Amino acid sequence: MTSEDILWRRTKQGLYATEDDVRELDRYLSAQATPQPQTVALHHSA
Repeated sequence: MTSEDILWRRTKQGLYATEDDVRELDRYLSAQATPQPQTVALHHSA
């Protein structure tokens, strides 16, 4: 999902968003798309 998709196709908020708003949304989406390290617990069955 891109900022353009959110601002124009899904919400039409692109009519009101400033360039700074778009940049901030891009930064947010990039941070959300970055995989976060996950801890996996391994259980051994007997």
